[in-house]
Amino acid sequence: MEKKKELAYSKLEMETRDSETASICVSQNQRFTAEKRAGIVWFKFEDKEACESIIDAHRNKELIVCYKDLTNAIHEIKKIIIQFKNNK
Repeated sequence: MEKKKELAYSKLEMETRDSETASICVSQNQRFTAEKRAGIVWFKFEDKEACESIIDAHRNKELIVCYKDLTNAIHEIKKIIIQFKNNK
């Protein structure tokens, strides 16, 4: 059984603390901000519907991703997490 990802939704935005989910959305050019709450880095994406569609396609193994875009997104998300962790 797949582990449930930590996602939160508002009417127009999607939030996640899962770096894999964030990286996938970033690789698809989704705009986001990051913030630290209670010691956890959260990524807030502007377009909830687009992110839901991307995540669904990924789960269904239908998402086509450019390797370089995904690698760059993973590095970007990791850098943000490290910056927030170092700024306690």
